[in-house]
Amino acid sequence: DIMLGLAVVLVAGVAAGAIPAAVWPPPRSVNCPSAQGITLSSSISIGTSGPGSTTNVTTNTIDRYTPLLEQIGVRGGELITLAISVGPDTGLTQSTDYSYSVSLSSSSTLTAKAASPYAVSYVLETLTQFVGEGGVLACGQGFSVDDAPAFSHRGIMIDTGRRFYPVALVKQTLDGMAMTKQNVLHFHLSEQCFRVQSKVFPQLTATCVDSRGNNTAFYSQDEIADIVEYARLRGIRVLPEFDMPGHSGGFCSSLASEGISCCNGFQIEDDPAGKSVAIVSSVLTEMAGLFPDAVMNIGCDETGSAPPCTTDNAKSFEIKMIEHVRSLGKTPMGWEEILFKTGAAANFTDTIIDSWHTTSWNQAAEQGHPVVMSNDPYFYLDSPGHSARHMWFNMTALGTATPQQAALLLGGETSMWQDVYVNSCLFPNNQDGNFSESVAGCIWPRAAIAAGSFWGYYDSTKTLDDATFNATQQRLVKRGIPSCPCATLDSTSCSQLQRCGETYCPPPPPPP
Repeated sequence: DIMLGLAVVLVAGVAAGAIPAAVWPPPRSVNCPSAQGITLSSSISIGTSGPGSTTNVTTNTIDRYTPLLEQIGVRGGELITLAISVGPDTGLTQSTDYSYSVSLSSSSTLTAKAASPYAVSYVLETLTQFVGEGGVLACGQGFSVDDAPAFSHRGIMIDTGRRFYPVALVKQTLDGMAMTKQNVLHFHLSEQCFRVQSKVFPQLTATCVDSRGNNTAFYSQDEIADIVEYARLRGIRVLPEFDMPGHSGGFCSSLASEGISCCNGFQIEDDPAGKSVAIVSSVLTEMAGLFPDAVMNIGCDETGSAPPCTTDNAKSFEIKMIEHVRSLGKTPMGWEEILFKTGAAANFTDTIIDSWHTTSWNQAAEQGHPVVMSNDPYFYLDSPGHSARHMWFNMTALGTATPQQAALLLGGETSMWQDVYVNSCLFPNNQDGNFSESVAGCIWPRAAIAAGSFWGYYDSTKTLDDATFNATQQRLVKRGIPSCPCATLDSTSCSQLQRCGETYCPPPPPPP
């Protein structure tokens, strides 16, 4: 039974009952007296009050969860009322309050508080995880959850610059993120291809450095607006990344006629005439209008150093882009090289550093920068060898940091890079169906387990074991997320080109 209890918690000196295996991420604080057979009614009434009760985020969330509660509840169940007090909507930002609480007021009523409309889904998601077979609440009278994330940045990076993600796949990823209390979609939108429609430079999406199989698809500006709104209703920020000056084949191939200067077709040069800076600045200005988030990632990873695109030239270009992003009223973000290779961000301590390869988060924090942990030995989903078990740990325990430096760790994100797909049978657009299943099997369920680390390493309330992993996996599949069905806590079992032993790209038949 996936609802078997896993842990015993002491809360305020009271021995708690068993927390269900299905509960993930672990809440900050739980009081779970032994179950008393209280059941959830399939016709439970959800009432809201407070300044955020009538927002479309709140009403949309209730509309999404009502069918699920009806499904897991039972006819004649005792719990017939859920009353949620909803705090004000102050916008979806880095400082949005996602804290919430739930308590059993009587055998017929649950009461909850959501600090903002974006926390309402966390109230409802947590409730569904505490209801087991037959609609039975896993805890008795005195049941309560008091929960809040330890980190403000809890995300997934998807690389659409290499292999395009159909809109349906992006939304499916957002659904999985909402289920696991994640709140940042890091949208990598340029690489060999530039994936967002530009009305300033319409040709920007017309070519692709690696266009075999006709994978030059892109998102229209209307589709971007649709994705951003779909995410917002689920409490998820869409943080765009336009990689530069390296990894810029999309810019270089499409805008050569406009005068952009590049080295080897992939790295933008800060040319003496300033043409490259002017062109890219125009693109970023246009893109800033499509993405309301306060942060814009400009990449800056793995830049080359061959003349004329020397390290100093890359630094000059990056500084100008940092200044331009700031002039747009946004906070710059970049991969660790922006600070530790070129040093372009050294004098801009508001620039967020994405720690991923040779540095630890505390090194950026020591220099006064906010930082997100994405390190490849832990959180790279394109590496099949990284098991789910190794994605659950206390991020703040890595390295040494003062309390002031630790406060600069914004959180973490997993990364799903698409390099393997570029040279595979799954690259062409006519393989979108197989690609979507493949990439979902790489992302899930591991990203769900990593979400626990990003929410907070609350190991005092819950342990990670096979039962929790299996329950999390089953919940994803039941909700329509094609998570890798054969994955275990210690084995990925799905990779880019195979799923549970079945290959997507069979070898060609031998010649006659």
